[in-house]
Amino acid sequence: MATSGRATWDEVLLVTLVPAILSLVMEGYLVCTVVPLKLWLREPLESYYKVSVAIASYGPVAWSVMHVVFAYLVVKLMTSEGESVRDYLRVPRGWRGIALDALTALLLLAFNYVLFNVLFPWVLTLTMPAGFLDAFLRAVRDVPAHFKVYALTVTCFTAGLCEEIIWRAYGITRMERLLGGRTNLAVLVSAVFFGIWHGLSVYGLLCFLAGLAYGFVFARIRRITPLFVAHWVGDVVAFKALYFAP
Repeated sequence: MATSGRATWDEVLLVTLVPAILSLVMEGYLVCTVVPLKLWLREPLESYYKVSVAIASYGPVAWSVMHVVFAYLVVKLMTSEGESVRDYLRVPRGWRGIALDALTALLLLAFNYVLFNVLFPWVLTLTMPAGFLDAFLRAVRDVPAHFKVYALTVTCFTAGLCEEIIWRAYGITRMERLLGGRTNLAVLVSAVFFGIWHGLSVYGLLCFLAGLAYGFVFARIRRITPLFVAHWVGDVVAFKALYFAP
């Protein structure tokens, strides 16, 4: 892979931290506009429910748009450096390499399942007051069907592909160079930004842990194909479980 190493911190932060900030701003905007302050004070549970419905409905649409926009910026930045995203999406030659990729994807998918289908509900049960937890679960179930279909078919795919391009293929490699070859530190910083992108919450913390795992795998294999597959399928499984929980 021919690269000129011309990436700067400004460029790296533009595509790894700015989307995280925009996501937080979007959620803050919904919190402030969907429900007036006086209703928050008078009916906090109902207000939380309404805001949760709005975020779970419009959030996936906004996130998918940001996925595409910032992944496109990454493609342009890589091209200006003489590199191609396709270099990170290649499939290994031979059955042994393909089998290792499949095993890697399955292991990451299992890790996803433990984090988001087992640990996440358990942590929510421990940390959220019963009323607010019930309001959250009711809100996710009550998301309009067309938003659920969009999230499962579009957002999960753009997340799996674009987030791996942004935070792993570009974020880690460029931070690694800017940090003087300190790969572990690059993986850590990328995972922090990846966690913030998913919100300052328990979910964001779990995404930080996922970012670490995916980052260390990427640092070893220098490809995102099995990461993309695991991320995509894992998101579909997790979203489906939330949307259609009994």
